Amino acid sequence: MTTGQELMSALLKKKTLLDSAACNLVPPRIGLAVYGHEADNKGGVEIRAGTGMELAIRRALGFPGANSETAVWHVMVSNDETAADRRAVHHIAILPLYRHAAPHGQAYAVLMAYENMYTLNEYCKGEGTVAPRTGGKGYRPEWSFDEVAQMFRDLLAGGNAWRDYFGSVPARAATKITCWQRPPIGLDKAMANVARY
Repeated sequence: MTTGQELMSALLKKKTLLDSAACNLVPPRIGLAVYGHEADNKGGVEIRAGTGMELAIRRALGFPGANSETAVWHVMVSNDETAADRRAVHHIAILPLYRHAAPHGQAYAVLMAYENMYTLNEYCKGEGTVAPRTGGKGYRPEWSFDEVAQMFRDLLAGGNAWRDYFGSVPARAATKITCWQRPPIGLDKAMANVARY
C-alpha cells in the first residue's frame, strides 16, 4: 500500500509541477497529477473571521476519506478590497494524508508558488530571497490539523501573517478563505496517476 509520504515524494519529483510559478496553477496541476483529469471548483467552504469561523475551519479541514486515501483541495485566500494596490488573492494546494508513523494520525501537505516571485520548487526548498524559509511557517513535509487551522486564523486576523506564511511578498490582509474539496482518492490509484503525469 502506498503511503501519503511516498505520494508526496513522487509528486515533488515532477519537474512540470516544481516549475509552477503562478499560484493559481499549483492546485489544478497537482489535482491533474493525482486524479488523472481536470476538475472544476464546485461548492466550497468559505471561512471568515468572526462567528462561525471555527466551525467553518473544521468543515474545510475535515477529511472524510480512509487512511489509505488522499485528496487535493484548492484553497483561495483573498480579500474584499477594491483598490488594486490592496487587493489580494493567493492559491494554495492542501493534500490530507494519514501519518502511518508515530505520531499516527491526520496530516496535511501545504504546497504553493507565488505569482512569478517563487516557484513551487523554491517554496519546498526555501530557496531564493522571496520564498519563506522551510520549517516554521514555510514548507515542511507535514502540517497538523491544528497548524493549518492556525494558519487560517492568522491570515484572517491580519498583521504580518500574509508575509509570515507566504514569504517576502507585498503585505496584504485576508478577509476570506475558500476551500474547494475534491473527493477522496485511493493512494495506490493516485500514485499510478502521478507516475503517468
